[in-house]
Amino acid sequence: MSVFKSFEEEQVKAEEEKRRLEEEGKKKQEEQLKISSLNIAPEDKAKEVATKPHPL
Repeated sequence: MSVFKSFEEEQVKAEEEKRRLEEEGKKKQEEQLKISSLNIAPEDKAKEVATKPHPL
């Protein structure tokens, strides 16, 4: 009985971990969408920085 209970607890923990990771994944996707919606592709930003004269 106790072995079964601990197995059940492990499954619940695994489910919670999975849900947490999925939430983090969604947040990262949303951040990427926000960044891409600014219409500044990372390559363009890098070119812009590379072509600016150094401040010093």
